[in-house]
Amino acid sequence: PTRDRASCCLFYTLRPEDTCVTCPRTCDADRVRKLAAAS
Repeated sequence: PTRDRASCCLFYTLRPEDTCVTCPRTCDADRVRKLAAAS
């Protein structure tokens, strides 16, 4: 489930570990880790 950018970055400020994978504020290392964990 992909969040839109507004809600995603809102989540980022509250729970950085709960950003959506496509969030521009999610660094590449975190994105890779999240994708690996999801698959």
